[in-house]
Amino acid sequence: MTDDRNIRIDEAAHVLGVSASTVKKLIRRGELVSYKIGTARLIPFSATQDWIAEQKRIAEQQRAEPVLRRLPLRRQA
Repeated sequence: MTDDRNIRIDEAAHVLGVSASTVKKLIRRGELVSYKIGTARLIPFSATQDWIAEQKRIAEQQRAEPVLRRLPLRRQA
C-alpha cells in the first residue's frame, strides 16, 4: 500500500534529515517531486521515500566501486 499523504517542506526536511533549504534545493534540481496548491508547496510522502531509496542505492554503489578498482588488471602476453 502506498502512502499518498502530502507533506510540507519543513516536514520533508525532518523526514529526510536535512534542512528546509536543502529540500528546496532538491526541488529546484528536480531530485524531489513537489507541487503547489495555493501558496503551499507540497511533497508526496512517497517522493521522500523514493529519494531515500535512491541515496541508499548510490551509497551502496560507491562502496562497491573501490573494491572493483583494487582488483588487478590482467595483462595480455
